[in-house]
Amino acid sequence: MMQNKRPRWSPEELDLLGDRDKTYAELREILPHRTIRSIKKHCQIIGIYRSKESRRKSGQFLSPTECEKILQDEKFTQKVDGCLLGDACIPRPGRALSFCTANKEYLEHLQSYFGKKLKSTARINHNAAKSEMRDDGETWNTHDSYSIRYGRIGIFGHFYKRWYKNGSKRVPNDLRLSPELCLRWYIDDGSMRSTQGMQITLHTDGFLKPEVENLCRKFNGIGIPAKVGLVGYRKDGETKCTIRIFGKDVISFLKYIGPSPVKSYAYKWHLRGYKERSLTCPFCGKKVRCWGFAPRKSCGARKCSDQIYTLDRERKNRQSREAYQLRKDRKIKNGT
Repeated sequence: MMQNKRPRWSPEELDLLGDRDKTYAELREILPHRTIRSIKKHCQIIGIYRSKESRRKSGQFLSPTECEKILQDEKFTQKVDGCLLGDACIPRPGRALSFCTANKEYLEHLQSYFGKKLKSTARINHNAAKSEMRDDGETWNTHDSYSIRYGRIGIFGHFYKRWYKNGSKRVPNDLRLSPELCLRWYIDDGSMRSTQGMQITLHTDGFLKPEVENLCRKFNGIGIPAKVGLVGYRKDGETKCTIRIFGKDVISFLKYIGPSPVKSYAYKWHLRGYKERSLTCPFCGKKVRCWGFAPRKSCGARKCSDQIYTLDRERKNRQSREAYQLRKDRKIKNGT
């Protein structure tokens, strides 16, 4: 089936493009059936460029002084570093910061900050689900997702030099952990498991093992113990590693990064009853405080634990005897 294509550019539209005093946003309002991206692309094809004065007048142009001021903003740097630790990327040669996620609400939250900070008119794009056949014959299925790209080479060229070595994303040595950075990182690549104890996992599979170990040392430096978890091997033979935080340190991590900025990610903060509890041991009378989903049965000492095991074994044996006697009485009653 033939797809509907946009009509060719008319002479009247080309005349409008020739007016260099009009900004791209003004041209978009005059030509509602054209996107800003297509207007920019066609201007480049026919050699018509907007002047810096018109872009500055519309608030879309950032001078070198403004770029330097943004790069000195600690909050902005921490946000970008946290996003780059997660799912964000900077395509070569560092012209733009690109986000892609299935959560539109979170992307709108990022747009409310980066759009204002960078004076950008970038819009959120919807990528429909599709199936593709790969070269190896397997089918690659994608889900609905949303993406946005902020093009500011004067700013993101700096981040590209820090984060990319030979075209691959690598954790910079000067990276400093902060609540803002860890918050963006946890939203993108973090998960919580509460089936067998409380655990938070930061999926750092794409980084090298020495980089992951260095990140763990940085966590220990801010008072949050973390361990490296081995999850397999990549195609290039490198070890795939994750960062794991256990037990009550999960509470410390969540307090450190603060609450979720959007409701759709609040489930990553749900502790499911995991909290600190007080207990008086029924065997030795000792008062202890412990973390867990339910109160413990003893203080954890060897003698008290052995008594719990003995009581549980006696209870199971008693239940087995009662069940056996019930089956025996039923057979006698039925005459079998």
